[in-house]
Amino acid sequence: GTPTGNYVSVGFRCRRMKTDGSYENGFVTCGHGNGIGWMAYSVTGEVVGMVYARSYEHGAKTDASFVCVNGTNYQPVKTMLFSGRSYSTSTNSVSNGNTLYMEGRTSGCVAGTVKATSVSMYYGGVTTDDLYQVTYTSAAGDSGGVVYKSSGSNYLVVGIHKGHTTNASGTSYSYTVKVKNITSSLSVSIY
Repeated sequence: GTPTGNYVSVGFRCRRMKTDGSYENGFVTCGHGNGIGWMAYSVTGEVVGMVYARSYEHGAKTDASFVCVNGTNYQPVKTMLFSGRSYSTSTNSVSNGNTLYMEGRTSGCVAGTVKATSVSMYYGGVTTDDLYQVTYTSAAGDSGGVVYKSSGSNYLVVGIHKGHTTNASGTSYSYTVKVKNITSSLSVSIY
């Protein structure tokens, strides 16, 4: 039948080393809205992989899942869908005032300014800590989308999009899970 469920975005290409020394290739997306063993589908309904690892617990620093693509026809690439930019590697060097870009399924490519470098966000009964707070706009379906910054002519992954909030005065912020927290909690590396 036709796949149904949650719509999320592809984060960044990565891999996990297996016990025999070979790699499981895949990508990172958000951890909310999926579970280990869940199939991941393209927008056309083609199976692109399965969730092999997930980190999404109250008080953790990560909201991310690793989707393994081994055995499918889908091969993740470093070229981002909406901007056509390619990322070279990742960085943990993000400061207040930096411009970050997010590419998500719903919003496309958007940019915003970092307002804080370590905040918490509560969503769905779970608090996630150590997030970037950014002014880019976002919507449902953007969760898991790649967030990056420019450095000269290079684009560096800084994390994935988690979600957004709007306070009582109408100010909206988006939140980014840091790449270092994703790679350590899921035992993945960007390649």
